[in-house]
Order: sequence, then structure tokens, then C-alpha cells
Amino acid sequence: MAASLVRLAACFAVIACERRPSAETPSARVSAATPARDSTAPIARDSSDRCRWEGTAPRAHTGEEYGLAQWDSAAMAHGVALRCALRAGGPDVRVVVRGDYGGIPKQVDVYSPVDARRRMQTLALDNEQPAEEDGTLLKGEDLNDDGWTDLRVRTWSGTGGVTEDVFTWNPQRSRFEQDSVFPRGTGIFAYEDRPCVGEESESGGLGGGGETCWADGRWHLVRTYRLDPAGDSYVRNTHWLEEGRVVRTWTDTLPRDSADHDPEFRTAAPVVPRRARPRG
Repeated sequence: MAASLVRLAACFAVIACERRPSAETPSARVSAATPARDSTAPIARDSSDRCRWEGTAPRAHTGEEYGLAQWDSAAMAHGVALRCALRAGGPDVRVVVRGDYGGIPKQVDVYSPVDARRRMQTLALDNEQPAEEDGTLLKGEDLNDDGWTDLRVRTWSGTGGVTEDVFTWNPQRSRFEQDSVFPRGTGIFAYEDRPCVGEESESGGLGGGGETCWADGRWHLVRTYRLDPAGDSYVRNTHWLEEGRVVRTWTDTLPRDSADHDPEFRTAAPVVPRRARPRG
């Protein structure tokens, strides 16, 4: 697995992800005065999210001038509570995202049962960026297709994509554990038709990513890809791997506009394509 991670790191080496500033300057912060035309709306959560707000959903400004607004720092310091179903249909755990008075999430406290007074565990976050006012903070979904809910906690975002800390549920120990394969993963998403997780990032016109699948109780990196701009198209170079060893390479061309929205590698079957050629 170590070899596969080294190859993935090499694939990403050409991609420079620019971070947003960890703190906004006073001039960039939202004015305390709310324009008459402005309104607020509840922060919606995706239907595939196994976590939901506890109580009334927080609200965020809808005006464009609030595009860089940060989560209320006092609320973040007090703790933002959610309930997450450990499996489809329950039972639930209570998770509380806590931060400092700069609005930066620093930890997630887990309570089980949901009415417990003492936290069961604390998930430390590697974070330096304030939460965005309209963000959902975290998402609960089954990443490795074992039936149990895993957590993706947002830490920062920039031109290269969104980075998250990943915590998978260990049913034997009845606790979340930080996943060592996706430390500060960028552009993480789960495939719907297989127990695989994709990563993608883009910066400076370059794109890259990979796919890692769960089998035999562990993650396996099965492919990496890189997108290089070529006029009005992208040249996509894909490497297919088995146990960390590149076994096939595949080069094709994608229309530039379609690649901007979806590099199309999400829906590709996780098998070596017929047009692939042996490495070397």
C-alpha cells in the first residue's frame, strides 16, 4: 500500500493547490449591517447525507456579498450539534463540531447514546481555516460499503478543491478512527456502484486524481489519472495499478468543457480498458 501511495503522490506532484487565507482581513469581512435586500435561508443537507442538524437548521445569508462570510464564531466555540445514523435507519450518535472564537473547527465530539452527558470520543481536526457560513461542516456516508457510516469533515478549501479529514467507523471497537489512507484528502467522493472512493483536484489548468477501492479489509489504490490541457481539449493519462504496481497505462482525449464539469473518470468501469497497453 505504501508503494501505491508514493505513486499517487507522484501523480499529484504537478498539481499546486492554492489555499484560501486562513483568516480574512478586516476589510474582507462581511459588514455587520445587513442590506435591506438581503435574506437568510436554512443550510440544506444532501439527501445522501446520514447526518442531520440537531434541532432547527442553521441559517446563512443568501446575498452575493456574503460569499466569503464565515460561520458565527460564538456558535462554533459553543459547538454545532448534529445527529448521524450509524447505519441506514439508525441507531444515531450525536456529533458536535467545536472550534475557536476565530470560527475554525478544531474537533468533533461524539456522544453515544445521543443523550449522554459525557462524550464518547473526540476527533481532532487538522484545520486552519474558518468554516464558511453556508457550509455543512461534515457529511456522513458509507465510504467502504460495510454498512456503517463514515465521516468526512471539511477542513479547508481553495482553487484546487475541498480538503477533508476522513474518519471511518470501526464496529468492533464502536468508535470512529481517522483513516490513514486519506489524510487531508482533496475532492473526496464515494462511487455509487462499488466500494470505492475517488479523489480529484485542479489548479492552474491541471487536474489529477485517483480511485481507491475497499477489499479484504483494506484500501487498494487501483488507478490514478492526470489531465493536461491541450488547446480546447484535455489529454488524460491513466495508470491502472495492482498492489501498487502499474500494470496498464491509457491515454485518451476529453473535450475541455466536459472535463471542467466532470473528468468522466467517475463513471468508468474499474477494470483495465481494452484499449489499454502494457506498461513498457
